Order: sequence, then C-alpha cells, then structure tokens
Amino acid sequence: MKKLIHISFLITFLVSITLVNTSATEKKEITKTFDKKESIDMRFVSGDCQVKKGSSDKIEVHLVYRIDPPEAFEPVFQEKGEELVLKERFHGSSSGNSTWTLTVPDGIEIQFKSASGDFEVAGLKCEIKVNTASGEISIENSDGEFHVNTASGEIDVNSGSGEYSLHTASGDVDGKEIIIKEESSFNAASGDVYIELARSSTHDLKLGSASGDAILNFNGNPIQGYFEFTAKVRTGRIKSPFKFDNEEEFYKNDQLYVRKSFTKGEDAPVIRISTASGKAELREK
Repeated sequence: MKKLIHISFLITFLVSITLVNTSATEKKEITKTFDKKESIDMRFVSGDCQVKKGSSDKIEVHLVYRIDPPEAFEPVFQEKGEELVLKERFHGSSSGNSTWTLTVPDGIEIQFKSASGDFEVAGLKCEIKVNTASGEISIENSDGEFHVNTASGEIDVNSGSGEYSLHTASGDVDGKEIIIKEESSFNAASGDVYIELARSSTHDLKLGSASGDAILNFNGNPIQGYFEFTAKVRTGRIKSPFKFDNEEEFYKNDQLYVRKSFTKGEDAPVIRISTASGKAELREK
C-alpha cells in the first residue's frame, strides 16, 4: 500500500514539474513597420495570420509566439524590392504557437502558405491567394480577388464582394451576404457548399460538391439567367423552385448522371450547381 502511495506521489510530482516547465515558456513579441509594398508573401509552418486594414500606407507586422525551446523558432522578415517576405523557420523539434497580425493598406497582393495555420482577412480591398493543408480560412467584409485552396480546412466568407475561387477537399465552404463582381467558383470534395447572395449575380457562377450539398440561395433577390443542375442518378438529388426546360442523362466515369436546366428571363449569367451524392439546390430565399 505504501509503495502504491509512493508511486502515485511520484507521478503527481513529475506531472507538476512538466506543467510548470510548459507554462514557464515565455511569450515573445516582435513588432516591425515597413513602407507600403506591392505584395506580401507569407510562408508559415503552423502560425496563424490575421490581416486587417490600417489607417496609413505603412505595413505593420506584430508577431506573438510562445515556442519551446525558444531557440528552435526563427521568424524571418525580408524586403525584396516591392515585396515583403515573412517566414517561419524551425530548427529541431519544438512545441508552441505563433500568431502574426498584419495591419496593411488597401491594394496589396497577399499570399499565404501554411501547413496548419489559420488565415483571416477583414475590411480590406486586395488580392488574396491562400494555400493550406488544414488551416481555417475567414474572409470578412472585404473586396477583391480571393483564391483559396485548402485540403481539410473550412472556408467562411461573410459580407464579402469580389471574384472568388474557393476550393476545399474535406471542409465546407460557407458564404453569406456575398456580392459577385466577376466569374466565380465554390467547390468542396467531401464537404458542403452554401452561398447566400447579397444581390443578384450578373456574372457566371459554379457551385460543386462531390459528396456534400451544393446550395445557392438568392436571399430574396431577383433570379435571372441560365441554370444547370447535375447529380448522380442513384445517390444525388436536384431541387429547384422553377420547372426545368430540359433534362438528360449521361455517363461520367462509368457513373450515370442527370442534368437538368432552365432559363429564366435572359440566358445570362450561366449558373451551374453540381453534386455527386449530395444535393444540388437553388433557393429563392
């Protein structure tokens, strides 16, 4: 019995030491200011990034990190002409987290590449290019061109306007109060795609999901254009508030699909909604 009590005390003591050592890792902060650039290129491993609009033409970079051991982490700030390059370099094994906050003016091209970091942009007019393995992507109240590719992350757009090319493998694409200014596409492999428009689109649109739902909601705005729906015959469903003008079946990769379409008003824009085993749906509101 005494031996068990001794072992239990020893385990508790060791756990306590581990917790003290972890919490003892100091938080470090770095703030740097740069003149306005044409582009910002971020190449991170696991760091999160938040980009917001500033009140001047300067670029401010604020980095907060807690890495154990501290010497394993090396943040890099490089100016290459009209480009600002930000990198994360790791030396040996480590644990911890880092968050980069950028305050920038409008009109900058921003590229973000990360293995597992999250990316968030708010209140900007810019061009965004994002590639992540598992990070979450958030675009809020922003205008411009947005090109996003993620393997397993979620993509959320709220009150955004511009040109969109958003693709995720196993996450969802969720957009609300969206204004489409150029031809755009929203796709998920095994997740759902839901796009709610702030006003009627005058540009071509594509919504697609392999095994999830693809839903376009006009949110009470006028519906006009050529609409085409595609789904697998056996596993997919098509839903529309309007009758179809044409319907046909076809084979794709040895699978039987059905394609249904209608035109309301003029034949533009062209809007295509597709799924394999989910639901392809148009909603009026």
